[in-house]
This record gives sequence, C-alpha cells and structure tokens, in this order.
Amino acid sequence: MENSDRLAKALREILTKIARIVNQNSTRNIETLAAPTPAQVEQSALPERLLYPLPEAQQRLGGISRTTLYGLIGRGDLAVVKIGNRSFITQAALTDFVARLSQTASTGS
Repeated sequence: MENSDRLAKALREILTKIARIVNQNSTRNIETLAAPTPAQVEQSALPERLLYPLPEAQQRLGGISRTTLYGLIGRGDLAVVKIGNRSFITQAALTDFVARLSQTASTGS
C-alpha cells in the first residue's frame, strides 16, 4: 500500500505541474506538453534506499548490462550485500564507485 500511496502522490504532483503550465500558457495546446516517462514517475515516487537489488543497481548505473555489473562485482569494484538468497548493492557502494570513476576521468588515468 505504501508504494501505491507514493505513486498516487507523485501523479498528483505531476498533474498539478501540468495544470500550472496549462494555466500559464493558455494559448498552448495541451498535446504539445511533454508527458513524463513511466521511469520518471517511478523514480520520483521512490525515495533513495540503502540497498538496491542488482537489476535496479544496473539502472542506477546508467542502464549497464548484467554482464558489466557482474564484471564490476567480480573485480571488487562494487561490493555485494547478501540477505538470505538475495543480493543487493548499497547506495554507498554505488556513490563511491561513481566518485572513483569521476576521479579517474578527471585525472586522465
């Protein structure tokens, strides 16, 4: 129920923004307004979490492939947390990984 409440709240916010835009630009045709993608709606409805399942971690890293993700895990670039049979990557591990990539890119190494 909590996810549906968050989704409903996000949809209300989006509809409110659309209504404001329409009111501000009354001469504009509503069909020309860009609708948010389902991914944008879903992302705005979900707060940041501590743990991400592997498929979601792939998306958070720009939609990398499963093979690339498992390569990063195998090389030790991303740490995996196991809870029962499920594998997760922490928000901190994702943030640290991206920070390391940014440092490498800026130093040219």
